[in-house]
Amino acid sequence: MSYLLNLAIDGIHQLRKNGRFTQPRLVVEANEGYKVESSSVLQWFEDSGHSLIQIEKKPTQYWYERYKQWCYDAGYAKPFSRRQFVFELTTKYDLTSARQRTGAGTDTTGKGSERETYMVRKNPKKIKLV
Repeated sequence: MSYLLNLAIDGIHQLRKNGRFTQPRLVVEANEGYKVESSSVLQWFEDSGHSLIQIEKKPTQYWYERYKQWCYDAGYAKPFSRRQFVFELTTKYDLTSARQRTGAGTDTTGKGSERETYMVRKNPKKIKLV
């Protein structure tokens, strides 16, 4: 009985110290595995072998077209929408969506007026290995 009481007291101290319950490493890993298995976007990213650096260098539309082709080849009936595609990647890999000039088109600055959306790291100094 005192063993269970000691476990409960230790648990309360740890909860107060951390401000939240501690999740076992195996549970965290299992959740991550489930997220990848349940998301065709994350499966595509893992299967493709692309890096975040490559993702940042091309417009989002470029990657979305490759994802849709992968879905077709892999037998998925319907790929996620472009919006959901961006959401899945930006959430998982701490990215954000940004519009950048392409240099195409004309405007008074000479920099081009056309813009495309790219996925870029929120904190460029913090490199997250995949």
